[in-house]
Amino acid sequence: MVNVIIINNPFKPEQRDTKYLPFKQGKSISYYFSAPGEWVYSVNGHEAAPDTVVNDEDYIVVMPRVEGKSFGILLSIGLAVFTGGIASGAIFGIQSLIWRSVIAMAVGMIGNAIVSKLTAPKVDRSNSEQSNTYGWGGTETVTGQGYPLAVTYGRMKSAGILLSRHVISDGEKQYLNLLYCAGEGELSKIEDISINANPISNYKDVQVDIRKGTNDQTVIPNFNDNFADQSLNYELTESWNTQQVQGNACDAIELTVGFPNGLYYSNDSGGADRTSVTLKAEIRKVGDESWQALPLANQKGMAGHIKRRDAWNFIKSDNNVTNTSDYAGRIEEATNNAFYRVFRFDNLEKARYEIRMRCSAKDGKSLRHINKVYWVQLTQIIYDDFVHPGKALIGIKALATSQLSGTDPKVTWIQERSEVYVFNPYINKYEAQPADNPAWVAYDLIHICRKIGGEYVVFGQPYMRLDYNAFKAWADKCNTNGFTFNYIYDTAMRLWDALKYPEAVGRGKVIPVGTRFTCVSDYQSTPVQLFTVANIKHGSFTEEFQGVEARANSVEISFLNKDKDYERDVIPVYGDTYDESDTLTNPAQVELMGCTSLEQAYKHGKHFLRCNKYEIRTVTIEAFTDAIACTVGDIILIQHDIPEWGEGGRVVAVSGQTITLDKEVSVQPGKNYQLLIRSNSTDIVSTFNVVNVSGLNVIVKEAIPVQPDAVYAFGEISKSAKPFRVLAITKTLSEMTRKIQCMEYYPELYVSDDGTVPSIDYTNHGVSDIQAVGLVSDVYGANGIMYSRIGVTWQLPRDGKVSNVVVNYRNVKSDTWTYIGNYPASTNTTTISDVLLGATYEVRVQAINELGQLTTGVTKSIAIPKMQAPEDVQNLHVLSRYNQTADKSVYYDLQVLFDPPSNPANFDVAEVWYLLKSKSGKPVAGQEWQYAGSSNSQVIIKSLGPGEEYRIKAISVDRFGNRAETAQMVDVIVKPMDAIPAMPSNFGIAFGRNATASWDEVLNADVDYYELRTDNNPGKDTNALLARVKGTSAVLTLAKRADTVYLYARSTLGKYSTAATYEYNVPQLAAPELVVKSQLGGFNLYFSTKPAQAYAIRCHVIGDERTDAFETTSTMLTYSNSAGIYRIRCSFVDVFGDGFVNEKQVVIKTQIDASLLDLESLGLNKVDERIKELDKKFNTNSKETTRRITNLASHTESRITELAGSIDLQVKKSIGEIDGGELVSRINLSQSGVYIAGKLIHITGATKFDDNVIVNRMIQANAVTADKLQVDNLSAVSGTIGLLRSKETGARVEIQDNLITGFDDDNNPRIKLGCW
Repeated sequence: MVNVIIINNPFKPEQRDTKYLPFKQGKSISYYFSAPGEWVYSVNGHEAAPDTVVNDEDYIVVMPRVEGKSFGILLSIGLAVFTGGIASGAIFGIQSLIWRSVIAMAVGMIGNAIVSKLTAPKVDRSNSEQSNTYGWGGTETVTGQGYPLAVTYGRMKSAGILLSRHVISDGEKQYLNLLYCAGEGELSKIEDISINANPISNYKDVQVDIRKGTNDQTVIPNFNDNFADQSLNYELTESWNTQQVQGNACDAIELTVGFPNGLYYSNDSGGADRTSVTLKAEIRKVGDESWQALPLANQKGMAGHIKRRDAWNFIKSDNNVTNTSDYAGRIEEATNNAFYRVFRFDNLEKARYEIRMRCSAKDGKSLRHINKVYWVQLTQIIYDDFVHPGKALIGIKALATSQLSGTDPKVTWIQERSEVYVFNPYINKYEAQPADNPAWVAYDLIHICRKIGGEYVVFGQPYMRLDYNAFKAWADKCNTNGFTFNYIYDTAMRLWDALKYPEAVGRGKVIPVGTRFTCVSDYQSTPVQLFTVANIKHGSFTEEFQGVEARANSVEISFLNKDKDYERDVIPVYGDTYDESDTLTNPAQVELMGCTSLEQAYKHGKHFLRCNKYEIRTVTIEAFTDAIACTVGDIILIQHDIPEWGEGGRVVAVSGQTITLDKEVSVQPGKNYQLLIRSNSTDIVSTFNVVNVSGLNVIVKEAIPVQPDAVYAFGEISKSAKPFRVLAITKTLSEMTRKIQCMEYYPELYVSDDGTVPSIDYTNHGVSDIQAVGLVSDVYGANGIMYSRIGVTWQLPRDGKVSNVVVNYRNVKSDTWTYIGNYPASTNTTTISDVLLGATYEVRVQAINELGQLTTGVTKSIAIPKMQAPEDVQNLHVLSRYNQTADKSVYYDLQVLFDPPSNPANFDVAEVWYLLKSKSGKPVAGQEWQYAGSSNSQVIIKSLGPGEEYRIKAISVDRFGNRAETAQMVDVIVKPMDAIPAMPSNFGIAFGRNATASWDEVLNADVDYYELRTDNNPGKDTNALLARVKGTSAVLTLAKRADTVYLYARSTLGKYSTAATYEYNVPQLAAPELVVKSQLGGFNLYFSTKPAQAYAIRCHVIGDERTDAFETTSTMLTYSNSAGIYRIRCSFVDVFGDGFVNEKQVVIKTQIDASLLDLESLGLNKVDERIKELDKKFNTNSKETTRRITNLASHTESRITELAGSIDLQVKKSIGEIDGGELVSRINLSQSGVYIAGKLIHITGATKFDDNVIVNRMIQANAVTADKLQVDNLSAVSGTIGLLRSKETGARVEIQDNLITGFDDDNNPRIKLGCW
């Protein structure tokens, strides 16, 4: 294939057409491209004529001729394409030219990317135009969906993605809740949060919650649900305003109404009296016909948060119903301040809803009534509780104040990821590497390994496909040169495009080799192979030079400057030949994405210019495949006769330090010569200093083995062969040879920068600043580690022109400053905690002056002293522990005990080591110390044999890992202890759910086991035996509440100790106090506090159909069941069983059919509304009449209203009061039924009910007595009777539970029927 690139506009070379045409042998450029006009051509980066014959896989670039600029533009494009595309900011893909089109590295391309002042490449803004982090407008938050999850490397400023926004109103306050995603976790730091470019500490009533992106992180407060706010502005009148929610899976809604002018009545004295409005709200599913009323709370706060119970019935948070006068939607206030009310309705069925609201009533409509009300927000709520695992989050809750109001604030922060995970094949496990090292960033972009819990999960290429050694070498060079990569990938891009950024900053290149990934880097290195006329194919050597007249000698580096709050900055860098009088207005421009350091940007600029200065010559050679031992990026040495770079050939023979060559070499008096020889077996190039030359024989100084037929190069020192860097290795027409393309290599490219970094002073001189800073340190412990802390004091200027003081600090080995705080001018001291011992720190104290500028401040250092080595432990002694295996073999454990050092300030643990000295009295030689373990008080050495003698030592170790220089030692012989066991001490029994006995270990004898009994007859297997155990505790099964327990220690020889005794008396627990609170459909039980002896409360609820048993440790129990009468029996429970029982009887009440109540309520509401309308009329018509009698003296009123289809009779009192009157009694006759209300309803005549009786409560206890109950036939009586007697004494029958008993006249039971 032949690649043809057509540039139609030379001034926009990035706009190009690329064609891939079939190769035709012997065809010229004109065959592949022909068009009218004057055109210029290049082949593989070299100027060519139209009749130039093209080879397979060549790159042709054509463009119109432009006077004076064609050659430079053509050359830059052609060479960039030919060497792989980094110069032009594009990779052309991995084809047959993989080594050429992907591999060409910084030295081969950056040197030509800056071709000249006239042909400088444009800055790559492909990322800047899309990114919210790197745009020229600064860091911005993005909203909406579809954005990629940002991936962070190093430290960078971010504004993240806004995941959720929700406004909460609470009375006169409004809170804005914002949830941002900072990208993929886990991040190591999220700090320096700013709101509208000011530190968040400057704002009051702002709450911040941070999650760093772990998989087990908790929910951010205020975002446990998903909110979707709709801003409205409906003034609520008597007409309905309707609005739909946005989604179709709504779980809850919030209605927010606002009173922008307050709510009050302006009285005659100019004050504010209370006034009210009444709001109505209704809801229905989209598509339904009927609306359902929503109960609106009269009071503010949590009273307005209710939840659906069933159908459209709602209950409050305490599970009480809401169908009361407290949920009439009546809002009453006397305030001229704006305020809000929020009504929330939870537990809705998932659906799409529409809601309507109106203001049904106002106390008045005069100018004195300030009562305008607006529906300002409708919020859809979806229950979520999603913690966003693996995503870093910032949650902000901000109160609307004079500081924060209007539009959403601009929030930014600094986020840092400090580690990536790299698989080290030498230790066969993952290890953490710095996330700001360009090489490890490139590794992670390919590998994508994340640590989830304790496991490493790979999302990219497996580690076997990455060349660890190559990436490690590149990373080490980045560390040596101080190159760091700080970048947030927040736009979607291909892998090879993403790799460009760390490659540019780290001066390296990732290379695919088959199915593996390796890398090369552009740093100073040593040659790996020698090519001479002896192993270069004859006639294949070609040498080409690039023009230098038009090359740029200045460059502008664009980067994000961390010292300017990560703003985009441009630094000009000038070459040695830069002449200000010849300055052009368009110098070469380079954008370094991931560079945040001014010093680092300057280094790269100087390197680019040195590449332009030195990299002029390219060489192409062909060599046989078996002679090639180099790869792309390697440095090789080339000797050839055409450019007269030394003399070369092959070694004929070797005799000691005399080497015979295949031809005579020429020398001149007074000059020093060297001989370079490549080993046939290792390819290593060895250098020999020449002592004498005689014909074909060369005598050298070094005695290094040389093999005959080895390749050599001879010449003056440093001139025998020229170094080159390999750019590409490609196929040729022959399978036996390969073409090597290389660029000349100069060590001068990699010298330290020959200039100082330009000093850019961003401060404002001549203003007030910190006068002096004082530092002191001390040591303290935290989390098991010793730290130091630094006390900081400062002196403010006398002119008092300082508003705040900002304090930062850093370890001198770090470039990163850590923010401590922003303090008011009234403060002059702070403390820096958790600094390391033995380190040196710098503390920077800066002032914020009256202009709001951050001053230079004062930076001062302090060295924290390192702690001394720990002292030895004390009281080192050893105890022997008898043990026995399953086959009855005896062995011993040694318990090594010790006390902390006399000065235990930094003591952590002691390492215990042991050495075998003898067996059965015979010395044992050649033994090494064995590690037994470490602890702060004791270590067990297991499985030692009787008769063995050991030396034991304990070495103190402090919290920092420092070991004592000396050790405490003791010798011990392992032997049986046959004494009578001592009586166990500290014997006791703890009673909880179990009875647990414990005691101290007996140490004076070899104890076989411990025996616990309820008598003093040890060794007897009787019922008195409770347990035999090896340890020092046992769980006992005790039958009596009061008894004595005996504890014996039995030795391995069968000897028993004196008994240790423990007497106990555990009385039966008193009955718990019970409080029963009935509710519809069940009841709540409240218990007195459980005594320490009891481990639970046990209850039985006994009904007609079933008995339920419960056991709880709480002080409350909720029970639900069908209507009826139930017995409750409750007792405390301890290890011995139930205590005394408290028994109560409770009635579970039934419920009224909700549909009947709703129908009744709707009928009465319609009548009430019509009566109010009639009150406003002075006349009546034939279908509607009202007669009212009022007694103003007694504030009473009676009224009879007759409507078409209904009659209403009412008696009211408190006429004229603000509340409108209290209803005393009422009778309503309508089509829906008859309603009777009053304090007392007395029926004197016979009463008959033809239908079921609907009751709201049960019949009052004792209201129906025997004298009031007369029936001819009773079909069923259901009740819990208990004990039923035919009479109190004498001959009688008793029925109780499942037993019928007959007694004679003497009260003796004679007959029993049932179960007993």
